Amino acid sequence: MIGNTRFLIATHIMVGLAGKKMYMDGQPLNSEYMAYSVNTNPVVIRRIVSELKRAGLVDAKTGPNGGAFIAKDPSRITLADIYNALKDGGDIFNVNECKANHCCVIGRGIKPAFTNLVGEAESALLDVLAKKTIKEFAIETIDKTLRDEYKDQTSTIEELVQKVQQDENSTFEHLEKI
Repeated sequence: MIGNTRFLIATHIMVGLAGKKMYMDGQPLNSEYMAYSVNTNPVVIRRIVSELKRAGLVDAKTGPNGGAFIAKDPSRITLADIYNALKDGGDIFNVNECKANHCCVIGRGIKPAFTNLVGEAESALLDVLAKKTIKEFAIETIDKTLRDEYKDQTSTIEELVQKVQQDENSTFEHLEKI
C-alpha cells in the first residue's frame, strides 16, 4: 500500500531489535548487521533508524560496540507507531508529487479525489496497525520462522534461541571478514 519499502524496512528493524531484547541479550545491533538482514545498504538503515529514534522508538549507542536498541517495551509499541514515525519524514503516499495536466478533466480532479481516498485508506490501515504490537509481530515473525527452520533440530524455545545465537555469531564473523 505504501509506495516504497520504508515501512517494511522499519518494521524489519523493529522486529530485529524487539527480538534481540525479548530472546537474547538486548545489546545494540549495528547498521551493518541490520543491512545484511534487510539486504540493503547500511545508509538506508541509518536513515530509517534516525526517524525511529526521533519518534522515541529506538535509541542508539555510539562507539565500537554501538548500534540501535529498542527504547521501549516491545508490548508498548504498535505497528501504527512505526508507520507514524515514518510519516514525519515526508508523505508516504506522495500525493503532493502529483503533476497531472490541469488541461485535462481527470488531471484537475485526480489529486483531490486521491487525497480523499488516501485519507480513508490510511485511517483504516492505522486502525489495523494500532491493534498489533511489535512484540506480537516479532513473536509471529520469529517464532514461526525458527520453528519452521529448526523443527528437526530443536524442541524448546531455549534451544531455538541458542541456535539463533550461534547463527548470529557466524553472521557477525562473516561481516567482519567483508
